Amino acid sequence: MNGMETMCTPGRTVAAGAAVDGMHYAYRSPFDTRHFFNRCVFVDRQDRYSDSFHLLARLQKTLTFDERFLDPQFVNTTETPFREIRRAPPHAYAHRRLRPGWPIFSGSYEAYLDRLESTLEQVLLRMHPGRQYLMAHSSGSDSRILSGTMARLRRQGKMSFDNVLFHCWCTHEADSFRTIMAANGWTNISVLDDSGPDVYNVGRTDLPCEGWNPYTYQIDFWGTHDPSRYVLLSGAQETYSVPYERWLHARSFFNNRGESIHRLATVFEDVLFPFLSYPMLAMTMAMPAQWKNLPDPRIGRDKVRSDLVARLGLIDIPVQKAAYRFNVSPARRRAMLAAYETSRFRRRYGIVLDEKDLFANWNGWNSCLWSFAVTEYEVLQQAV
Repeated sequence: MNGMETMCTPGRTVAAGAAVDGMHYAYRSPFDTRHFFNRCVFVDRQDRYSDSFHLLARLQKTLTFDERFLDPQFVNTTETPFREIRRAPPHAYAHRRLRPGWPIFSGSYEAYLDRLESTLEQVLLRMHPGRQYLMAHSSGSDSRILSGTMARLRRQGKMSFDNVLFHCWCTHEADSFRTIMAANGWTNISVLDDSGPDVYNVGRTDLPCEGWNPYTYQIDFWGTHDPSRYVLLSGAQETYSVPYERWLHARSFFNNRGESIHRLATVFEDVLFPFLSYPMLAMTMAMPAQWKNLPDPRIGRDKVRSDLVARLGLIDIPVQKAAYRFNVSPARRRAMLAAYETSRFRRRYGIVLDEKDLFANWNGWNSCLWSFAVTEYEVLQQAV
């Protein structure tokens, strides 16, 4: 690979060797890391950091595929499919804002919930009244905490939030979503109709999936709305249950959230993740161990979040499990299979895709295999 290859991708492309916060970045997405924690950063053997696996891979003179990824039982943590690139530990790039050994909250449990609520309110009150926001809303606890807190602030006359569109991206959760909206008094809502073919637009060959990720990474959940007109507002629930010391090794903490955040930051006008703000992280990281991740049967979430939901009067509304109907069309399926069968990866390693699993287990190993072979390996080999 040509180490000086020009990168023409949305986002803040930083010249090779440029220093940001003392780190040498090859690429940074538009995600505002001054105010929010960056959940996913890659680093190569030259200590170049990047928010994009794909763009950092393009800078490598050589790329060596890690064949451990051919084993469906292999569970990666800091590894990536190329041995030249790994996931950077949070303390390496966020050391100025986050640190191990965060002071533990010493007050009462109720006082802790009070502090969580007041801190979240402060973060939400910084939303710009002149910008339009699209909130990705499910029937789960994070969404209830965000929209319920905004409703409480509106009742208190502190901010109207009339510039927020509450958008449910999964029809299966629509009933509970509408009940939550009614309870909060929100009427500016929309629900994605996922009954049609290719409604989420996954399985494309032209959008890199940023490493060993399922092709559902490509999900377009905003329906007919133009994302470039909105700031995306969404949650990030693992901050309540995964201690800082485990973030480095919690693959799921990054897989479905971190890399997607960078992509969404280039699709939307901007992104806002209140639970990833440093004030909120300071509180969730300060949670005493005896309160963390305690099972609570009321809505099937941990006790802390369940109690926050209860304080908002939303605890009796059932949680409907997300069940996306990706509805990949026959034509798209044929194109996906053809792209893999003719790929360099298929010829090099001879791995036969499990077609049934590929379209039934959207986030499974075959999904990751397809997306890496077609959207990463193929594209990068073509650039050689």
